[in-house]
Amino acid sequence: MSSPGVRTQYMVTKNTKFEAKLARYLISKPGDQLLGYDACIEKQGKSINYRLIVLGLESLYLSDNPPKTAQLEKPFIHYRDILRAEIVRINDKI
Repeated sequence: MSSPGVRTQYMVTKNTKFEAKLARYLISKPGDQLLGYDACIEKQGKSINYRLIVLGLESLYLSDNPPKTAQLEKPFIHYRDILRAEIVRINDKI
């Protein structure tokens, strides 16, 4: 499942080839493993962008969908800098 150096032990595998590519891009810190990823919508003012949120062990990455290498070289934010988080559900149907 994993290639050498790619540790995805905490993540449910959706697309092995894509996850291996993402893990190679997480080069800001060698210890920052890929935990998971999902599509998200980013809204700033009136503009809406479809993005990809990537969870590492120590930081969070936000990139275009599909990701570009430069966007994953530097974390969007480190978990230690997050003071508050809120989950927003648009559709209440499960």
